[in-house]
Amino acid sequence: VLAALLALLVTRRRALGIAAAVVLALLLLNGASNRLTALVRPPELEAVDVGPADGVRAPPEEARALEEVVPLARSLVPEGEPIYVAPQRSDLVAFTNPLLYVLANRANATDRDVSLLAEPDEQRRTVAALREERPRVVVRWTAAISSRPEDNKRGRSTGDRTLDEYLVTEYRLLRSAGDYEVLVLR
Repeated sequence: VLAALLALLVTRRRALGIAAAVVLALLLLNGASNRLTALVRPPELEAVDVGPADGVRAPPEEARALEEVVPLARSLVPEGEPIYVAPQRSDLVAFTNPLLYVLANRANATDRDVSLLAEPDEQRRTVAALREERPRVVVRWTAAISSRPEDNKRGRSTGDRTLDEYLVTEYRLLRSAGDYEVLVLR
């Protein structure tokens, strides 16, 4: 959209207008290429048979892992009680996985999932909330994307592992499935 608007705005300056039109053409070509690739070589997907996701499609390993982890969390945590979905590394959190709360139909024990979780103050608040709530289950999401360093300040380790240390002392591994580890209170 920006390239199209830019092309319209700079029609008086021929060189800039041509450059904007070329950028627009390249963007359109890239989009068409992506759609064509998806049509010709669609990714292998399987239905995820878990609660609200019933029938949604995901890569086979992810679908199987969710079908194992979500029912296990539900069986260990009574309805109305919270769980916590922990990052792979507490010192470097690129992405979290709030979808698990929805699939398990369990609340987040911390009421936080969108802040900069790697910051020391945030980790201390998280640990305080976990100490108070004492969720029976913590699901650690270990996918590489969850802690892949970004090329910015957020992509650097804070050096603080307060949450990781707390989880090691208070929880033990019950089961692993794909990119998920189900931790239970010791």
